[in-house]
Amino acid sequence: DYINAGAQIITTNTFGRTREVLGTDFEELTRAAVDCALEARGRTGTEDSVIVAGSLAYHSARGPGNYDPTQDPDSWGNDMNDLVRLLKAAGVDVLLLEMVGGPTFTAPIIRAAQASRIPFWVGFSAYEETEGNALRVFDNAATPINEALPGLIRLATEGPERIFKDGGDSGADVIGAMHCKPAVLGAVLEAVQFHGWDGTMLAYPDDVQEWNPATKSGVYSKDAVDVYSTHCVTWRRDFPKCTLLGACCGFSVKHIADLYQRLRMETPDGKF
Repeated sequence: DYINAGAQIITTNTFGRTREVLGTDFEELTRAAVDCALEARGRTGTEDSVIVAGSLAYHSARGPGNYDPTQDPDSWGNDMNDLVRLLKAAGVDVLLLEMVGGPTFTAPIIRAAQASRIPFWVGFSAYEETEGNALRVFDNAATPINEALPGLIRLATEGPERIFKDGGDSGADVIGAMHCKPAVLGAVLEAVQFHGWDGTMLAYPDDVQEWNPATKSGVYSKDAVDVYSTHCVTWRRDFPKCTLLGACCGFSVKHIADLYQRLRMETPDGKF
């Protein structure tokens, strides 16, 4: 449905799914998630135009103060290496780091992605505790974004021990903002650029207004599709390098369809 609505990137259902989380079903479910994405692309005949992105994330959905995995960083890093190898072998085109930003658990994902030697994209997420306060990333320490991003962007672009500083491909093709409220997403993009990224960016907001960690259920604002599309084209206008636009939690096929049509109208040459 999303591909038929105009989506050119689809993401595997592997967000936050590691060996620690899935246990003995880890390999089977991970391969199945990639197979589902590949099958969707095959059924729509879009093998040459749709990218399959393998989702990687540390977010636990247990709520504030409990975002981080319960594992120690070394064990987490081993699990990330396993997941990256499996996603690569199953056939994803790129790796997509989602809702990252906490330095302790984001750095191992970046290192695992770089070791795989396939392209990876980074989607940082942040929130305001109260309106007007500094943005913070989703980790247990609620690290301010301006403390978290410099080291992570440097690692993504220069590699461990800065091995790519003087040339070479670090693997980081796209860095941007995702799973942010529309009101703050632009500020996250600004922070990404301010802290050293000058390449292609991505942006896809979320619409979660309330979240119950016990039931894992959310309340969404149900923004009209034109409101969502206006946010997206505004980010594209304000950040010319932000060329990958999409939608996260709370949005649907109709939002993607509206954005696709909006971009077609605003770029008659079809280059969007």
